[in-house]
Amino acid sequence: MARTDAIRKRLAGVGLNERLGGDGYAQAMTERTYRAMAAEATEAIADAVFASPDERRAIADVAHAAGVPFQGLWLEAASEVMAERVRKRRRNVSDADVAVLEKQLAYDLGAIEWRRIDSSGARAETLKAGLAALGL
Repeated sequence: MARTDAIRKRLAGVGLNERLGGDGYAQAMTERTYRAMAAEATEAIADAVFASPDERRAIADVAHAAGVPFQGLWLEAASEVMAERVRKRRRNVSDADVAVLEKQLAYDLGAIEWRRIDSSGARAETLKAGLAALGL
């Protein structure tokens, strides 16, 4: 799996459980992180926010250039559910806290053409819905 949180920390030269400062989330670092993920994603699942249409298009282009099928899944849940999950996380590579989530919820996502998955239930339900969306 190509996960932006892990890639970003690797590029910054810090351990997975270390927190990054603001520079780790600057636009230039985000662009570098997504480029690195695109390079790795030709053989993996890409796990990222993909907040902009350009980011979603770019990862689809990686798959198409590699000649492999691409299916984007957009996981969504109520903001309260997401906030509670973020608060309960322990030993997670992601530095996102509720403040980061609130910023993400304010993003202009543009049109989302990926298959939407309700991830507000149990993990097993989300996995089942995702597999069904992929025809598996």
